[in-house]
Amino acid sequence: MPIQRVLVVDDDSFSREFLTEAAKSLGLETTSCSNGEAALAHARSNPVDIVFTDLRMPGMSGVDLVRAMTTEFPETPVVLVTAHGTVETAVEAMKLGAVDFLVKPCTP
Repeated sequence: MPIQRVLVVDDDSFSREFLTEAAKSLGLETTSCSNGEAALAHARSNPVDIVFTDLRMPGMSGVDLVRAMTTEFPETPVVLVTAHGTVETAVEAMKLGAVDFLVKPCTP
């Protein structure tokens, strides 16, 4: 299935807008949320093809969002994007179902 609908989740507005604009420049329909709770609510009412989420956010963390998304939407890939990457965190995210782990800053 081709990826058309992207959900970007990051509490940092600059990072969120950067990834949103990068996806839009590729012609993808993009929605952004500033926290995991809003992202999960959005995904429940609006199907998405892929999720890019920050690791550290207030409330629901990126790891918690990976866990929730892979439970509720196992067919939707989730990519963790963070400036605080460690091997341990990457391994944990992959075990929970994340398909990739990117370290900020990243380029489109």
